[in-house]
Amino acid sequence: QLVLQVKPGPIIRAEARDFDLYGGRVFVDPFDYDPSDDRLTLVLGASGVRIEDMLAPARLGTLEATGVLDGRIPIAVRDGELVISGGVLESFEGGHIRYIPEEVGDAVRKVDEGTGLFLDAVSNFEYSSFRVTIDEAENQEMVLGLEIDGRNPAVYEGVPIELNIAITGQVREVLYSGISTYELPQRIADALEKFKE
Repeated sequence: QLVLQVKPGPIIRAEARDFDLYGGRVFVDPFDYDPSDDRLTLVLGASGVRIEDMLAPARLGTLEATGVLDGRIPIAVRDGELVISGGVLESFEGGHIRYIPEEVGDAVRKVDEGTGLFLDAVSNFEYSSFRVTIDEAENQEMVLGLEIDGRNPAVYEGVPIELNIAITGQVREVLYSGISTYELPQRIADALEKFKE
């Protein structure tokens, strides 16, 4: 549901209902729109987004994860296209990640020591903080960044490890796959365009 109110200018004040995202809730901050400006920026606030549900569409293997994320996702509408820039979701409560990928044998571990260390760490990783960044430059792929601080008691005697992962490719599709009403920002843009006419 989208509620529009005309203010002096004229400026359109818009409010939209909450929707579900990976087990949590997403709300849209009320925002103002200038009909004479083709640009529009709105901010999605997220609360209680389940880490396991968010990562599930992209996984290849066995994944278990605890914890939820809160944060904000700015969305810009430019000439009818949606662009996410500076989105951040975070958890500071701690939790665990257990990930066993498919079809990664000992040969890969031996050839790439970094990959082997990463796979060992995430096989039973106890994290203290979990941060997700979402950025999409114009005409470029969306990048999902994971910054995870924690430890695996069995790796390097439990010395703290910082994992930094950048995921590209079909990130936009993966992100939207869990949003039952993911077309909400586009519906907002469409509604404002019709109002403008």
